[in-house]
Amino acid sequence: MDESKQASSEGNKSYDSDMYANIKSTTSLEKAKKSLITDESSENDDEQEEKKSKQQVMFEPPNSKKPMNLSVFDRRNFLIHQYYIRKDFNSCKALIKEILEECNELYDYPIYIRGKIAIVEKELIMALECNREVTNFINKERLYSFEKARSLRPQKSNYPREIGHIQFLLGNHKKAAEILLEAIKLNPSDTKAYYWRAMALYHIDQSDESATQAQECIMSAPNFVKSVEILKFLAELCAQKNEINSAIEAYKKALELESEDLDALVSLSLLYLKVQNDDQAFATLGKALSYDPSHSPSILTAGAIMQGMGDYDVALIKYR
Repeated sequence: MDESKQASSEGNKSYDSDMYANIKSTTSLEKAKKSLITDESSENDDEQEEKKSKQQVMFEPPNSKKPMNLSVFDRRNFLIHQYYIRKDFNSCKALIKEILEECNELYDYPIYIRGKIAIVEKELIMALECNREVTNFINKERLYSFEKARSLRPQKSNYPREIGHIQFLLGNHKKAAEILLEAIKLNPSDTKAYYWRAMALYHIDQSDESATQAQECIMSAPNFVKSVEILKFLAELCAQKNEINSAIEAYKKALELESEDLDALVSLSLLYLKVQNDDQAFATLGKALSYDPSHSPSILTAGAIMQGMGDYDVALIKYR
């Protein structure tokens, strides 16, 4: 009886042990499945992260750790560019018009693209207007930057010089002359400031009086004889005032510095003709054509001289 109870007890223990083993095995299996699912999920996450990182690299600048934070205008610029390269000019122009109305035309990239479309569509006047607007916009941006820099360091001479130059480019000639005078006072040896001031003074009304003021400004500049650009401008001023010999000397000095300046050679040859020095005129033109046989101004000048001398056959050959 006791033996049967003991056997029964041992049987129960064996059964419980088997049940425990089965439960443990099932639990282990479930854990293994969960682990496998987790690993797969982790791998998928890794793949997604890798894709994200690749996408970020595509839109990130070099050495950048963060994706680009594009502004509204930057995103619209991207759309404008996409429309343009796809040649969807109608959509592109519509978007440009919308942007320019919102920002009162104070945004250069849409204007620039509008100009490029105008060139493609043969709207040359529109293209010129767009180019002018972009140039003015850039000059105004430069002006603001230099004025800000000047307010921080008012004793630095190159800031008023640049501001004066930009004012000249914007057509504010009187204001440019005043600002460039300040630059000269800050740095009396700044030859560029003298040159741009002379340009500004002359372009106020381009009269003989303005030409005289510009001449005086140039002549007061230190080392002006070392600048081809300044010497050529001085020659033009002298020629306007009919000071032919002075103009010839200025061009000759410029050519000593830069012997292959074709424009200076052609202008000098014309001045020689004015003083009836035909031999020097032909020699100077010949020198220009030896440097560049296809230089149109030299060829046309030579043709005009031949025509004036009655040698129409040679003139016709030159014009061809």
